[in-house]
Amino acid sequence: MDIIEKRKQYYINNKDRLLEKSKQYYHNNKEVRQQYNNEYWALNGHKYIEQRSKNNEHKKKQREYNEKYKEINKSIHKDNNNITQKDLIVEFKFSF
Repeated sequence: MDIIEKRKQYYINNKDRLLEKSKQYYHNNKEVRQQYNNEYWALNGHKYIEQRSKNNEHKKKQREYNEKYKEINKSIHKDNNNITQKDLIVEFKFSF
């Protein structure tokens, strides 16, 4: 077996353990990631805003998104006006 096949086989054999490890790392370093992202966008956010303000394709996609969002919200509000308390179902999901 060459090195690529060995790596594939290792991943297949240890997939659950590797995924669990990566999720744990992700959750353990949440504050560090958030701090880094906040600092990065504070320093470089103006570049992206400027690029988007000049990019017609981005403007077009944003308009389409806003129109769809408005339509979805209109239909949700229309449908919610006729719901009684008996019809309302609440679902709670917890993840730790």
